Amino acid sequence: MDKKLIALLIISMSVFSAHVHAASEQHAVNAVKADPMNRFIEQISNLIPLMKEKKVATTQADSRSQSKQAQFGFRVDYKKMIQVENTGATGMFRRVVNAPGAGTGGSNDSTVDTTTSAKVHKATMKLSATVPAGLGLAEKDYVWLIKFKKIKVTKKGKSITATLPEGKYTVKLTVGGISTTKTVDLGASGASSNLGMSLGRIKSSVSFDGGGTAKSRWTIYKMKGSKRGSKVSGAKKGASLSHVLKPGKYELVVKLGSIKGSKGITIKAGKIAKASIHLQGATVKLMVTKSDLKSPLMQEATWTIKEQPSNRIVLTKKRHSATVTLAPGKYTASATSGGMTKNKSFVVKLGKESRVALAME
Repeated sequence: MDKKLIALLIISMSVFSAHVHAASEQHAVNAVKADPMNRFIEQISNLIPLMKEKKVATTQADSRSQSKQAQFGFRVDYKKMIQVENTGATGMFRRVVNAPGAGTGGSNDSTVDTTTSAKVHKATMKLSATVPAGLGLAEKDYVWLIKFKKIKVTKKGKSITATLPEGKYTVKLTVGGISTTKTVDLGASGASSNLGMSLGRIKSSVSFDGGGTAKSRWTIYKMKGSKRGSKVSGAKKGASLSHVLKPGKYELVVKLGSIKGSKGITIKAGKIAKASIHLQGATVKLMVTKSDLKSPLMQEATWTIKEQPSNRIVLTKKRHSATVTLAPGKYTASATSGGMTKNKSFVVKLGKESRVALAME
């Protein structure tokens, strides 16, 4: 065959093939546009190379991560944390399977949380108190307060033991309202500390003209030279008083109704100072009655006793009847009951009992 004819035939076949291929591609494009499923398949096909690239990058990152784990001395078992299996015809979809404790600190999680897994070490703290003997103190009189950051422990007893996290603690010992403080450094081997206090005690009683006892109000003041200083103890009520004090000079004040007495005392370490105060006064019986001034009227009344001539209120009571102790002098009694108010003047004399009856009918 002529060479020119052969060349012309080859060129013609190439042109025809190109037209056929172009028509085929145009038909495919039209088919994708017309068929959503074909368009979805085309989009997924485009993702396959990207996922392959990501898999390669993930494999490289895993390799670097394992290298760092070996370098810093800890291991993370990723196979236990997350296991995946390929799904779908192309293996391009993945789902998480059989992942016990994956990243959650579960029982099968071998990860180590280096920020929260620090173990709290505890140690034993032994505390004891040293005070003078012979003051009659009981175990409950020794009150300990142990503090460190958010830790706060209270215990009672002359000697105590506490198991606590290591740290620098503030320890406060209180005996009879008197306190001392010390810092105790609790290390791994534990700590022992003793707190000493110099203390004495006062025991006092009160007596009245004609005998008998009554719950009086007691107050103790610290002396500053020859003058009364600050109040050491708030008012305590009772027929007698027993109180722990630091060595020094004090003034003891007792009050019952309008009667008041005081006495200076000196407290020495390890000693008990005894004091007795005598109050001059007499008892007065108050009663609301029927018109005969003898038969009690069993309904509540509010009593007000005023000292004369100053008109100063010395006591108030809210009862239908009461017995009170007053210092010698002149007084006015006022009683209000059932919307009615009655008044009466009376005199208190040493060694004599007075009776004030007010009829409320």
